[in-house]
Amino acid sequence: MLMPQSSLEQYLAEINKFPLLSREEEYETAKQWQSNNDMAAAQKLVTSNLRFVVKIAYEYKNYDVKLVDLIQEGNIGLMKAVRKFNPDRGYRLISYAVWWIKAYMQNYIIKNWSMVKIGSTARHRAMLFGSRKAKEELFHDDGEVMDETFLLPATSSMNVGELRTLNTDIARRDFSLDAALDEDGRSAYIDLIRSDGSDAEHLVGTEETRKIVGGHLEGVVNALNDRERFILEKRLIADEAMTLQEIGDHFHVTRERARQLEANLKKKLARAITEFDSQSAEVTDII
Repeated sequence: MLMPQSSLEQYLAEINKFPLLSREEEYETAKQWQSNNDMAAAQKLVTSNLRFVVKIAYEYKNYDVKLVDLIQEGNIGLMKAVRKFNPDRGYRLISYAVWWIKAYMQNYIIKNWSMVKIGSTARHRAMLFGSRKAKEELFHDDGEVMDETFLLPATSSMNVGELRTLNTDIARRDFSLDAALDEDGRSAYIDLIRSDGSDAEHLVGTEETRKIVGGHLEGVVNALNDRERFILEKRLIADEAMTLQEIGDHFHVTRERARQLEANLKKKLARAITEFDSQSAEVTDII
């Protein structure tokens, strides 16, 4: 029973072609479905009550959901009611089905009310689908009838505090952070959200520091001779460092000589880093 919105009127015209069943016809059809699992009888029970689903859907038209979607959900509730209907209890099918129809519609409204799950408990139902009479029984401290949006308590036993608490969960609809704050559209809600990340000035400064340090280290490495650069790359900064013995074998020197070459290289690197730190401190003081 899928219905594009453009064909809603056509759908209404089609379902009105199905005749209503009298009490006797409904009873016989329901018994045929119940006793023989006759799908044709079940379909007859459903189609004869489709117009009532539409009527109930109109009761929820102010909840900002598409009418066709409500009708679709209500039709599912009607079919559920037909499956569970017991004609021997003496009441008409629609008297029983109306609760299933409304339940499916209300569940649909609650689930689509917000992208954030707010639950579908009896208390939320009471807030969302309660009676206007019950609302009028809730007052402010000064004796005036309170106006807490259209979310109505289902019973006068719900006090003002409970109403306001549940309103916090339900009453606020989702909205886009890109929505404009004012009429000229120059600013949006997202502009009010503070970023937890670094500001642009800090990011630029960090990038400049990386360039300076990188340039200095590149100059230090370029100033090394071939033997020193080999030890740096193959032992000091390598993932799988060569041993001193392997370094010695490569340069045809003893292990002790390889250790001395490594020690001299470390001193040279430390001296270059110290000089860079001193220069950086002087620049910072000037700034």
